[in-house]
Amino acid sequence: MKRLCIDVGNSRIKSAIEDEGVLTALPAVANVPETVKTSLDTAWQSQQAVDAIWCASVGHGQTNRVVEQWCEERYGLPVNFIKVMASAGGVTNAYRQQATLGVDRWLAAIAGFARHRQACVVFDCGTALTAEFVTAAGKYLGGAILPGPTIMSASLARGTAQLPAVDQLLEGVVGGDTAECIAVGIGSAIAGWFDRTIETARKIFGQPPVCILTGGGADSIRQLAPPGMESAPMLVVEGIALVARELR
Repeated sequence: MKRLCIDVGNSRIKSAIEDEGVLTALPAVANVPETVKTSLDTAWQSQQAVDAIWCASVGHGQTNRVVEQWCEERYGLPVNFIKVMASAGGVTNAYRQQATLGVDRWLAAIAGFARHRQACVVFDCGTALTAEFVTAAGKYLGGAILPGPTIMSASLARGTAQLPAVDQLLEGVVGGDTAECIAVGIGSAIAGWFDRTIETARKIFGQPPVCILTGGGADSIRQLAPPGMESAPMLVVEGIALVARELR
């Protein structure tokens, strides 16, 4: 069965065709409700027929409706929206308030665990930065959320009279001007978050976790992460495909 798997994030829409367990990534498009349809026409115009469409969304309801309409017009198929569940993919959900858990976080945890079947921490770097903890027994514990670097920078610029927004990240140096100082502050905060999160996981799991880095902003902060972290740019889409195979 050939499936179109769609990950609607806060900033971007990522997708892939899954065919017999193999994912073929499609071009990502910006999640701007007013232009999503035109962007999909351009990005997905060459795709052939699929048998089913599965989607996970943390985006605007307007975007979801546009995606549904586009898929109906293009493929004549409904969109199956995945929700957070009590268990899936060998992972049991121990989150206290599951209704507040983002489906992207849940699917990243499932896919991260499926890669190794070991205790793991999934770091997802997008509009927000998140960390997801899964034990060796496949129990999803929860994790951590903090603002992404763009939000950190914008909040300083918006909340002060003279501090600029910056688009670079630095760590391990001393800022020589105000922009560099902000870049060092944000970079150091993110580097420290990686280190402290991994140390917390070691204590909880009783062993070093497998650490996986995903998300649209992963490349921009990779230099701040400890060496050896596994890269999985389409991890949420992997989770969509995994859950879709279970639910078909």
